[in-house]
Amino acid sequence: MGTPVTTFVQNFDAVTAPTLPAGWIVTSAGASTQPWISTFVSADTAPNSMFAADIASTGGLTTLTSPAIAVTVPAATLTFRHRYNSEPGFDGGVLDISIPSVSGGAFQDIVTAGGSFIQNGYNSILPATSTNTLGERFAWSGDSGGYVTTVVRMPSAAVGQNVQLRWTFGFDSSVAPVGGGWNVDTVQFNGNSQCIVTAAAVDISGRVFTSGGRGLRGAVVRLADQNGVMRTAVTGAFGFYQFTEVAPGQTYVVSIMSRRFSYSPRVVQLNDNIAGLDFQPE
Repeated sequence: MGTPVTTFVQNFDAVTAPTLPAGWIVTSAGASTQPWISTFVSADTAPNSMFAADIASTGGLTTLTSPAIAVTVPAATLTFRHRYNSEPGFDGGVLDISIPSVSGGAFQDIVTAGGSFIQNGYNSILPATSTNTLGERFAWSGDSGGYVTTVVRMPSAAVGQNVQLRWTFGFDSSVAPVGGGWNVDTVQFNGNSQCIVTAAAVDISGRVFTSGGRGLRGAVVRLADQNGVMRTAVTGAFGFYQFTEVAPGQTYVVSIMSRRFSYSPRVVQLNDNIAGLDFQPE
């Protein structure tokens, strides 16, 4: 399927709060509803995030809709960061999608439309008896305890379409936490992919000797790349060791740990298989 390519990013940091980025749309319903705004309070990436307030009033909702985003591959995903603090089980937020070829582009819940959560999906279902108009829907509700990352795979019907995403926060006529609501930030859409050809992995092998010229059993061989990532191997009965599936095109340090003998480390530039990288004690 290739490597995901980020085709859309919005962190809401290029605007002055409480304004919206170009192409984003906010609506609201309910006399006491405070619509989505950009705010510098509790951002994931400074200075801003989008925020919908949880209100203890007669009930209402507010929606935040993205610009149209192209989906070209079945593996397309949406990632966003969010934090929520709402009346548990009664107030909460949902994610909807509009696909032009489905139901005339009417918004549907992302799961109903065929999407699936990969990470941090809905955690609650809002009751039908609630005055919240999102009643009987799965939602994010309660206290997330800070920002969490949600990842969702797009519906198959979205491939080849320009979709819109909508975050909707709804509340009932009961209570609400002080300062509660829903913050959304760091929206990233991977709507395409590319094939990247990488060189085949290679092997390093050799032998560790004693001062008498015999193979040393039980020596620890360390292979460290230029980022400090380390692999280890232990020599066998005749002192042989091997590292397989090593990424080429890097510089590595190979070193030996032994209680009986001392060995100087070797620095190798790895572009192909290396056999016979042997070590003699000092």
